[in-house]
This record gives sequence, structure tokens and C-alpha cells, in this order.
Amino acid sequence: GYTHRLPALAERMSDFGVIAADVLADVAGARAEKMSFTAEAARALVAHSWPLNIRELHQAMASAVALAVDDVIDAPHLPGDVLSPPLAPPAAPVPTQAPPADEALRDRIVSLLHEHRGNVAAVARALGKAPAQIHRWMHRFQIDPASYRT
Repeated sequence: GYTHRLPALAERMSDFGVIAADVLADVAGARAEKMSFTAEAARALVAHSWPLNIRELHQAMASAVALAVDDVIDAPHLPGDVLSPPLAPPAAPVPTQAPPADEALRDRIVSLLHEHRGNVAAVARALGKAPAQIHRWMHRFQIDPASYRT
């Protein structure tokens, strides 16, 4: 089969005017030719990141057309999330110290690696876990099983 990837709306801002006009024509029908945007509404539309792509633009245009007076779409006619600046993603918490449970798990893995001379499959059997889980833990705790092999 053939797969065609369409870029996100935020990546196609050079085409935004054409896309918005097409969506407006779809939403407003014959009324679209008479409609216009205030500068503030147009700036808000262009500045928005459109995380939900065309569907979000379609919803925004539909509500704006429904609220427009005298065929002029103003900023208050647009949904609130289009007007508000995008929120910064929450910062990841910086771990200050490993929780005691993590320290105990790390110590247990190190102990078993010593006992089984670096054999990850044997450590997995001893803990009743899949070897892939042991590898994930070793990666998290930065443990190299080769250093336990003799």
C-alpha cells in the first residue's frame, strides 16, 4: 500500500490563509464571500499553534461564524484556547535522590549480579521477572552487567 503523510497545520502556516478560506467556505457556505476578520482575530488565528490541526480550525471557524455580527469575525468570537497563549509544558521534576525503594532494588540487582556472575537471565529468574525488565532497571540504575562477569 501507499502511505502519504500530511504535515501538521502548524507546519503549513505559509498556506494558512488558503486553508482558512477553504474551511470558512465550508462552514459559512455562500455567506463566506461577505465575511471578514478583524486584525485582532486574524492575528490570533495565525499565532495559535493548532495542536488539533484542521479539526480544531474547523471548530473555531464554526463557532466564530455562528457568533459573527454583520459578517465580521472578531477575536471574542473565537474559542478561548485560540486566543490564549500556549502554555509551556510542565518542567520535569529533577530527582534529588533515589527513593529508598529504588536504592533497595538497585542493591538487590547488584547483589544478584555478583551471585550469578553477571548472568541477567539468572537474575531475572531469581527475581521472578522478565530479562527485559532487568535490562530496563540496569539501564535506569546505570549498571553494567559485563563488569560482574568473570
